[in-house]
Amino acid sequence: MNKVYCFDFDGVLCNSIYECFIVAYNAYYNKNYNNNKDINKDIQNFFYKFRYLAKPAKEFFIIFYAFEKNFYQINREIFDDLKNSLENEIKYFDTKFYKAREKLKEDIKNWLKLHIKYDQFENFLEKYSIKFNIVTNKDKDSVIKIAKHHGYLNRIDSIYSKEISNDKNILFDILIKEKKLDLLKTEIVYVDDQVDNLENVQKNIKCLYLADWGYNIKSNNKFKRIYSLNEIII
Repeated sequence: MNKVYCFDFDGVLCNSIYECFIVAYNAYYNKNYNNNKDINKDIQNFFYKFRYLAKPAKEFFIIFYAFEKNFYQINREIFDDLKNSLENEIKYFDTKFYKAREKLKEDIKNWLKLHIKYDQFENFLEKYSIKFNIVTNKDKDSVIKIAKHHGYLNRIDSIYSKEISNDKNILFDILIKEKKLDLLKTEIVYVDDQVDNLENVQKNIKCLYLADWGYNIKSNNKFKRIYSLNEIII
């Protein structure tokens, strides 16, 4: 059976948590920081701890809101309740976030330094020459710039990103249609670091893996957990 390899970006190929924090902080507080060294450590730690709950970038608003309202812990239920009650604020924050990202990108060298290629991905690139697709909630321009900087842009077949949809089911539907895949003859292999994303696509995508190194809950065992991308090659 033919295989088509698809990867989430943030949390699987690229650790962008520091960039995401700085951009979200600037957007939320109307600041203009280009690094995190002078930002309050408590809010940084809170963001890093609960980053896994947010999927599209606009949901970072909820983490900052929860911190300001003195939530000491948030889980999926609390997060989703806040998301439902803060719909208008989150929508407004989405625009501010991408404006703040473009502002940070003005110093492109500094911006690129905030993105780290995971060793688990680096080892895969070195061992295999396989091309792959990106299925992500990140913006396409950022993916292209980061991939080019790290030297693997030529390994990417196609990018399906937030400009199309934040729903990965829709992204996969388009991927299957554009590539004219016969799912009786082709197996889509997908790696994500968030269980929610895997749950969302499992009806149509059967070969699913949870990246251990991303922004996830380590105790979750709903999907096969891998410790290196090399494990998906059978």
